[in-house]
Amino acid sequence: MGKIVRLLLVAALLGSFLAGSSFAVTVGVLDTSYTVVTQTGILSGLNFPIGVAVDSSNNLYVANGSSYNYISKYDASGNKIVNSLLPSGYISGPIDIAWGNGYLYVVDNNGSRCRIFSASTGSYKGELIARDPLEGVIIPWKIAGVGIDMQGYPLIVDSLGKKIYCFQVYGSYPIVIKVVKTIRLKDADGNPLPNPTDVAADYSYVYVTDGNRIDKFEIATGNFKKSWSPYTTAIFKGIVYRPESNAVYAVLLSPFNKVLKYDLEGNLLASYGNGYTGTPPLYFNYVWHAAVDSTGKVYVGDSRNNRIQKFLLPTFRLLPKILP
Repeated sequence: MGKIVRLLLVAALLGSFLAGSSFAVTVGVLDTSYTVVTQTGILSGLNFPIGVAVDSSNNLYVANGSSYNYISKYDASGNKIVNSLLPSGYISGPIDIAWGNGYLYVVDNNGSRCRIFSASTGSYKGELIARDPLEGVIIPWKIAGVGIDMQGYPLIVDSLGKKIYCFQVYGSYPIVIKVVKTIRLKDADGNPLPNPTDVAADYSYVYVTDGNRIDKFEIATGNFKKSWSPYTTAIFKGIVYRPESNAVYAVLLSPFNKVLKYDLEGNLLASYGNGYTGTPPLYFNYVWHAAVDSTGKVYVGDSRNNRIQKFLLPTFRLLPKILP
């Protein structure tokens, strides 16, 4: 089965790189040891799994979206720990999820809020709210995505105000929630980003998916540093950073349907998925978010196929060509 999966992925990737100069890229391989599920390399039995996150023990949290409204929790082997972690009625139409310092951050209700839950018990802890630092009034926002900084605190992408809100969340009950920094998202010409959708962070920079490109900003100053855009027609959605690989992983929406791994200067390192819409392994159908554990395994929320596809560390290299 492993050889068949590799051959399928090679053929699909070679077919998708059609023009431009050659370069080396690594390709992710489905995890064939994921045997507790119904199909090799695939975690099934989910309902529109749109958001995924991993904790420090490499447990997987899945936000089942659309009208399903529940969070499932699995161990690193795919064994279900709990089918519905949160209390009933606390989320509606989740679109993103993140884990940090023992808390789950769930964006729901059409992006109007981000609620906080205990990752161990599922108990409700509070809600992230943007307030004016001087007036104290609540600032209207539209949450496109939630990320986690290197201290385990949440970052919120506000697609309405074109900002990143950096929070601190700590304590037991009641927990302390406060905005400690705001980054205004402007390009090299000083124009607001047109379509910021998700955020990841290392120690010095945040990385924002913005339409067909990824933008990099300095955390300390908020200054724009650079952007890269490998495809003129593709749209990026989710993005995560892993310190173990010192890389970001960004999700391409349909019709490209893949996860791309970049170094922090925008050089492509790896590709996960074959780039086509469908139901067999390696194909995706409506993918928004991916998660990466501490060992480099990549979990992709394959929403309309109602499953998670898990990829191992890339194990071989090809010499394809860059898409126009």
